[in-house]
Amino acid sequence: MQTISLGVREFALPTPRVGSIDSQSGYGALPQSGQDVHNAFLNKRKRQIPGYEIEVKLSRRFSYGDYEIKVAGRVDGLVKVDAEKPVIEEIKTDLDIHRLANLLRSGKSHPYILQLLSYGYFYQEEHGQECDLRMILVSMKDASSTTINLKLDKAEYESWLDRRLKELVEEYETVQIRRERRRNLAGELKFPYQSMRPGQDELGKAVSSALDTGRSCLIQAPTGLGKTAGVLYPALKASLAEGDQVVYVTAKNSQHEAVVEATRLLNGCGVSRPLKTLVLTAKSKVCLKDEVYCNSDYCEFARDYYEKVDTGKLQDKASGADVMDAEHFVALGKKHRVCPFELSLDCVSRADIVVGDYNYVFSPRNVMGRFLPGPFKEKGHQPILLVDEAHNLPDRAKGYYGGEISEERLLDIKARIAKKLPNYSIEGQALVEEVLKIMRGFANSGGRYSVRQIRVSAGLFEPVRNKIGEYVQNYLRSSMLLLERDPVLELNNLVSDFVDALDYDGEEFVVLAKPEGGGTLKVVCLDAAQRLTETYKKARSIIAFSATLKPFEYFANVLGFDAAKLDLHEFDSPFPADNRKLLIVPQISTKYADRPKNYGKISEVIKRVTRMKEGNYLVLFPSFAFLEEVLRITRLDHAAILVQERVTPRDKVRETLEKLKDSEKSHVLFAVQGGIFAEGIDYPGDMLIGAIVVGPGLPKFDLETELLQSYFDKKYSEGYKYTFVYPAMAKVTQSAGRVIRSEKDRGLILLLGRRFLTPPFMEAMPGYWLAPGQEKLVSQAILADVDKFWRASSVMVESAGKK
Repeated sequence: MQTISLGVREFALPTPRVGSIDSQSGYGALPQSGQDVHNAFLNKRKRQIPGYEIEVKLSRRFSYGDYEIKVAGRVDGLVKVDAEKPVIEEIKTDLDIHRLANLLRSGKSHPYILQLLSYGYFYQEEHGQECDLRMILVSMKDASSTTINLKLDKAEYESWLDRRLKELVEEYETVQIRRERRRNLAGELKFPYQSMRPGQDELGKAVSSALDTGRSCLIQAPTGLGKTAGVLYPALKASLAEGDQVVYVTAKNSQHEAVVEATRLLNGCGVSRPLKTLVLTAKSKVCLKDEVYCNSDYCEFARDYYEKVDTGKLQDKASGADVMDAEHFVALGKKHRVCPFELSLDCVSRADIVVGDYNYVFSPRNVMGRFLPGPFKEKGHQPILLVDEAHNLPDRAKGYYGGEISEERLLDIKARIAKKLPNYSIEGQALVEEVLKIMRGFANSGGRYSVRQIRVSAGLFEPVRNKIGEYVQNYLRSSMLLLERDPVLELNNLVSDFVDALDYDGEEFVVLAKPEGGGTLKVVCLDAAQRLTETYKKARSIIAFSATLKPFEYFANVLGFDAAKLDLHEFDSPFPADNRKLLIVPQISTKYADRPKNYGKISEVIKRVTRMKEGNYLVLFPSFAFLEEVLRITRLDHAAILVQERVTPRDKVRETLEKLKDSEKSHVLFAVQGGIFAEGIDYPGDMLIGAIVVGPGLPKFDLETELLQSYFDKKYSEGYKYTFVYPAMAKVTQSAGRVIRSEKDRGLILLLGRRFLTPPFMEAMPGYWLAPGQEKLVSQAILADVDKFWRASSVMVESAGKK
């Protein structure tokens, strides 16, 4: 007899499903925002009621066919008094307990009701004694409460129980069939290309070795090695062989198509049943409403969502496609009047590979729980996690756990409420003023903000946050149509996100007051490694790869890996070394104090080098301010200058790229390291023949970086390197990587600045950069060295043409 184990929350669901996407639906994880109120209320009950027990374990085993189903959970409160019925209490917190109470009283199909009835049934079956059941709803606004008394109708409950057990067994068997299909598919998968690129076979073997031994992997491999296919293929073979999934996350949505194309190629290699690929797309991009707000009072696609999905068998329909992407889910959403985003999440467990942005896995609101099939958290069945462009993850993860609020933003929201929402103006403006009043308590006398570290408790903002939540609920229940960039929703999101950030504990979190934005309070996460480590526990193995992951020790630490369970691999460029000329120019200094004396030298290098061979060049600066100073004195008669703007709209990016495709003209693009033109964009063929990197772009020194340096000094005794050197060199390596993207590309890379020759900067360089020897990297005669390279390249091209 097989055993199926699950928790009460997963077990106590209506059959068939009913309900809407709503904070009061009872589906999904409980919100953390009400946990303090919940705990305080429980502790108060324990103090006031003799014999009151909290977090009492209750479980029950059921037999159904060839299965034993074990359900376990913890009752919030249990009171056992002699000669009286035991009382079981479930505590639920909410901003609007009266609305929730009406919802719960309207029927017995709500998950909260079924949870409490299940506890009552478990207790009665185990002890042979009926008990009173109380659902106590506690307000997050003022801790007031209301009680709903329930009575267990045993016959009615067992009728539901029989349906639910049947449903669980069917779902479990479907999961096993899906796993068996994956195991068969693993044996059929073939590498999608006739031959492997140099180094690609070794890359695949490195991934396979780590997965076979249950280890994780950090891989530095340059562009052109074929990382996507080289990593994805062995990961799929290993995960599918166990009946499990692969989760592939990227820093940019533009990288998703390469993964989808790889799965299409794999499907074209003779598999009997194709891989199922699901692409998670941002909610804002697939939302069918003008404003993204998941509330059934406002959104008809959220209303009765669970019933529509269940009766329409929409998960089956959606997962019939080989590629489930935004277009696919939007079409289904429109046809069946359901939320496309939520439907995509509901289909995650049905895919063999799930592709998405980092935030779906690493943010506080991650959806990792969806990757485990339904309620069956079986031991040993976890997805393999692939992290592309992993050098981006530390900063992205820190951003997920930070937050800020500014007077400028609040005053803008206040003005828009006053102008556009007269019926909600008085209350809305008063709430903004209440937030501002709290903020101004951290300003200096005279209302000015200075840069300093402060201590702020989330509890200070909690009362006004709850008031804003109630204000939003009233607003949504009105007949008002939501506005584009709705100020009420913006106020709610701004304050809620900031208070959530204040809730995080640990020495890696600091709060700053800053003068920017008319006065800003900012929660800074100095190091997200611990949070990343917790996420990794939900995966079988993690393969993190990029062209920029050195020094390995630094990235292993800031990415939260356990060094004892981590393999490290560095791969050289697969392209001939003669195709690339990399030179360091130490005659120039880019230190802040030396910059004014070097603007002219830098401009002269740009003029002379870009004149030597027609084509497009990318000049990358540490900052816009530095760029603008050099641009001001640079005049070119042989090429058109293009400039990255401080705020670059997408259409401007496209326009710039189109100009670079014009082979009749030469262009020199002035841009910043780490920006849109320095990372994440390919320049195929002759679209780019050279990159001039103007110094390592060290982060500016301010209180935030000072605190970061102090933190890393204390943790690793490497504060300067971890704060300044290694992040800067990651941008340099990415910038240089724009030039050589294929075996036919030939290009020039100049690193301007003597800092590049110092040990901490050199140890962060890819090994193949240093292979020729340091003496060959240092140019004492820049123009002669560059001319020699281009002449040799011309000879190589002519020879290749004759062959």
